[in-house]
Amino acid sequence: MIHKIACYLSSHGFGHAVRSETVIVTMALEKPDWQFFIISGSPEFLFKRALQLPNVQLRSQATDFGLIQTNPRVINLTQTATELEKLLSAYPALVEREESFLRRESISALFCDIPFLPFLAGHNLSLPSAGMGNFTWDWIYHYYQQHNPVFEAAARLACRCYRHCGLYLSLPFSPGTTVFEQVKQIPLVCRQPGLPAASLKEELNIDLEHRVVLIGLSELTLTDKAISKIEKIPGTTFLLPSPLKLQLKNGLNIPAKQASFHSLLELADIILTKPGYGIISSAIASCKPLITTERGDFPEVRYLDRLLERTVGQTKLSMKRFDRGDWKKALKQATHKQFDFAINGTEIAAEQLIRYFTLLPPDRY
Repeated sequence: MIHKIACYLSSHGFGHAVRSETVIVTMALEKPDWQFFIISGSPEFLFKRALQLPNVQLRSQATDFGLIQTNPRVINLTQTATELEKLLSAYPALVEREESFLRRESISALFCDIPFLPFLAGHNLSLPSAGMGNFTWDWIYHYYQQHNPVFEAAARLACRCYRHCGLYLSLPFSPGTTVFEQVKQIPLVCRQPGLPAASLKEELNIDLEHRVVLIGLSELTLTDKAISKIEKIPGTTFLLPSPLKLQLKNGLNIPAKQASFHSLLELADIILTKPGYGIISSAIASCKPLITTERGDFPEVRYLDRLLERTVGQTKLSMKRFDRGDWKKALKQATHKQFDFAINGTEIAAEQLIRYFTLLPPDRY
């Protein structure tokens, strides 16, 4: 019995792709006779471990965009509304495109984290589907309905699609949802680190006495004055992983092929980032203190604050102070916090999905 699973991962940010990749890897190792197709517009380097397995393939195709961001910390609602207008006009053709793919590859079932259009494509072909997430796009778009009516129209479409999801795995500190047929609560899903921190520190030639700070942003532009302030922070090395292109005298620009983000996270003493579910999950798994800057009016932030309060905590840095390079005080305040929180969601998610997919009849075509 050969199962072929189409895994649709959101192209909004990196967090959806990173956490679901680790679930896909776990399933692919457990079921080497199954085939997994990752469909995402996220960068290929995020799927490095999965693509080393013979039963995992990548199709570089975005099926959602979430919210358009001016930069990783600023949401552009006007541009998002424009793109949603296009989506509402084009979605029948996009669904038809995915139906063609599902037929061509004789897909047995779908897993989504958590684009909504693939659920409609799967339903049109009578394919069962499962999802996983910490929020859904109908909830996000509904939040912005007063900005432009197109957000509510997009929310209705997302809700219609999500209703075809047979099993939804809900991550901790998620907003409640009634849209799915069956909801199971699971622990935090985290990717495990790669190269040991001590080996990586030596390889990168980092001063053993230095505090190591990982900047968890894919893009960052600062003024020369702000950069000068940051470069004067003593006894500190900043890790600047690709695709971040910021240049600092006390920073190390690290290509993705040299070290995985999660190896760098294990190496770091502190993580400086915007609040995002994926990087918070990784910080919890590695017990790392976080300094978080603002990300504007995003409805998930209050849930992320609760998750952080329950686990590693956070030192908040206003966007103004962040942009001015006034990081020194926040770095001094960031401290490790003791906590007890389940992080075995990867194994549980894989087990739940395998059990769900095993009950499906193969060879639908």
